[in-house]
Amino acid sequence: MLRAHKERPSTLELDGKPTDVKAFMPIVLINPEIRPYGDAAKGPEGCLSFPEMYADITRPGFVEVNATGTKGEKISFKAGGLLARAVQHEVDHLNGILFIDRMSATDKRELKPELDELQAVTKEELKQRKDPPLSK
Repeated sequence: MLRAHKERPSTLELDGKPTDVKAFMPIVLINPEIRPYGDAAKGPEGCLSFPEMYADITRPGFVEVNATGTKGEKISFKAGGLLARAVQHEVDHLNGILFIDRMSATDKRELKPELDELQAVTKEELKQRKDPPLSK
């Protein structure tokens, strides 16, 4: 669920009219199609897949979204601010892109020890699993 951020407010438009973001949450998007637009801006991001790691990621400030809801209904909206960033981040996951893939080379170098440690821990945990990992 999207938490309110005073420094990075979210905007939401339904049918071209501003809508209360909180009233629209939580949101489930099935097969989302997005069209990012607007000026790109740097903003802090993190990811549950990379605990305690954060970096500034550049993304367009707005996004148009078309998706299906949990009851098969069509969902269309425009979002800005943190909500636009979150939608783009999650759609990246669906496309096999992680936020570290969008980091600057400098940020990646600075986080290299933490990334290497997380990778080693993950590999060890996969070895310990009883069921085989998914193959490519």
